[in-house]
Amino acid sequence: MIIMGKKLKTAAAYIRVSTDRQTELSPDSQLRIIKEYAKQNGYNIPMIGLAKQKPAPFSTILVWKFSRFARNQEESIVYKSMLKKNDVSVISSSDTYFYWALAIPLTGFSAFLWDGVFIGATATRQMLYSMLVASVSFFMIYYAFHNLLGNHALWLAFITYLSLRGIVQTFIGREIVKKAI
Repeated sequence: MIIMGKKLKTAAAYIRVSTDRQTELSPDSQLRIIKEYAKQNGYNIPMIGLAKQKPAPFSTILVWKFSRFARNQEESIVYKSMLKKNDVSVISSSDTYFYWALAIPLTGFSAFLWDGVFIGATATRQMLYSMLVASVSFFMIYYAFHNLLGNHALWLAFITYLSLRGIVQTFIGREIVKKAI
């Protein structure tokens, strides 16, 4: 299929729920996330087919996360190797955001550390100023890039928000520390 001059790759969406008591995403939620990933990454999901069929009706299987693909790691390895023989790959749509989530503690450390100092020094007004500057940057970055980056713009804006809060609080916090000493 070709959309706006770009050839889309064909993929299948694979959704699995282990039990009725599963606390993770529902099948509808998993499908919504997979479809969003497919749209952002140039995949067309026209149907659910049989991956063992020759030739395979698709080249990729999209899953919400790899733990949904099989019940355990052994099964996952077996299934992925069977699919690989037919040139079918398995991609997790949730792993796309893994590195963004990994950056949160690193970028937020300074801001959260200074929050304790500001609250302890009863300097909440200065803390408010840092949050206002960071919030304005959050919305500017998100609205500037959300059409281009999709959900990645939200992550970029949040990481920038945390970083900027820490930077502004560092500059303001130095004055608070000087007054306390």
